[in-house]
Amino acid sequence: MKGKILDSEYNPGYSSYILKQTKYGAFAAEVFLQEEDIDIDNSFDGCRIAEFDCDTQAYKKKAKQLRQRAIGARILYETNKDFYKFDDNGSLAKTVLMLENQADRAKEYYERRKDYRPIFIKNLLTRRREARKMIDNRKA
Repeated sequence: MKGKILDSEYNPGYSSYILKQTKYGAFAAEVFLQEEDIDIDNSFDGCRIAEFDCDTQAYKKKAKQLRQRAIGARILYETNKDFYKFDDNGSLAKTVLMLENQADRAKEYYERRKDYRPIFIKNLLTRRREARKMIDNRKA
């Protein structure tokens, strides 16, 4: 997600921390190094995982905001539908449906992203191990 990293910190052998500002707010995430990953410890991967977590939090906030907007539009439509009965093309009703669909899609994307986190980490660390192996082979 588009945004600006306000602060980052890397503690070698322990953790990485990111504070990121997006249009949905500021989000912080910290990830801790696992014992089995000590051989490939670096600041880039830890901060990348922490940024992934910040982005996931931002997508959750986006889904919540879209849901609130859809609820507000639905309430506006339901309370004023007699007034809008001459709206022959149903533009307000279409707008309500569009907002509800956007909110549903945003929530589904957040859920998929949350479920994708272990796969993202596994792929990232696998690529890092392969790169380290290639570097070690060149040195040997």
